Amino acid sequence: MNLSKLEGLKALEKGEVLEPTPFAVWRHFPVEDLYADKLAKKQLDYLEKFDSIVMKVSPNGRYCVVDWGCEIAFDENKMSGSAYCTDYRIKTIDDWSTLEELDVNQGMFGEQLRALKLINEGMKIQTPFVETVFNPLMVAAKLIETRDLFVQSIRENPKVFHDGMKTITKVMTEFSKVSIENGATGIFLATQEATSDLLTEEEYIEFGMNYDLDLLKAIEKKADFNVVHIHGDNIMFDLIAKNYPVQALNWHDQLTAPTIGEAYKKFKGILMGGIEEKEFLLNVPDEELLAKIQEVIDSVNGQRVIIAPGCVIPINVPNEKVQVIIDYLNK
Repeated sequence: MNLSKLEGLKALEKGEVLEPTPFAVWRHFPVEDLYADKLAKKQLDYLEKFDSIVMKVSPNGRYCVVDWGCEIAFDENKMSGSAYCTDYRIKTIDDWSTLEELDVNQGMFGEQLRALKLINEGMKIQTPFVETVFNPLMVAAKLIETRDLFVQSIRENPKVFHDGMKTITKVMTEFSKVSIENGATGIFLATQEATSDLLTEEEYIEFGMNYDLDLLKAIEKKADFNVVHIHGDNIMFDLIAKNYPVQALNWHDQLTAPTIGEAYKKFKGILMGGIEEKEFLLNVPDEELLAKIQEVIDSVNGQRVIIAPGCVIPINVPNEKVQVIIDYLNK
């Protein structure tokens, strides 16, 4: 690729076909992701090994709630590599109004921000990188123990829930701004709640999308490349594709609608997908895996697509399996 990686992303967004087809791969680095220096080293080593067109930084999966008082742990059997909470800040619906604004340069937020500085300073292969920012509604869901109590908060006491959302949005917006100041090209804005399995579209607009748009507007002049990751099944893809001003979308395209080919008609930016990371990547023969990836590329004639996992690559997937895909794309 004669273009720089950032130039390549911009060309891709305009519909130019890049040869070879670009890719981006990412995973979690459990426990090490609690510490800026260790996370930065792991991210840089992974980039040096696989040379993605864009690096998705994978901070600790609960970094956004530790400073609000949640306690976390790791389960070695959890193949995503993400942490989980053992104690939660929000115990009752009324607790949402008690959330305080945080200084994102301190505590776990600060540790993740320091990792970005180290990544930026230590990068040998100049690569755009995006910080994973959980959208405010997803942060709210991580602060409370059960999905039932989360939905109950929205439906039974929306005023108090909005109080909490306003505080969360201020903190996540500031975290996003400092992430870019520390070298990130933009953010990887993740949501697990934009699904009809959990909320109505009207509820998601009020409690999810409106706060996301506030956050994105606050960084639009600072960021060059933002991604939205829509996690889960039965996702509200059309709503997000139509309303979110971002350069790329990522979702479980091999597991839930729409396909990459269908999404091409709905969203004018870059589509990141093609790798079913949960079972397919680990268990099928290489030929079947590569045929599926080629099918995805062909469905859009190689335009506006980055081959990527639908979500984080499980930690039990060997690097050799990932290398098979990259070798195929680069042949």
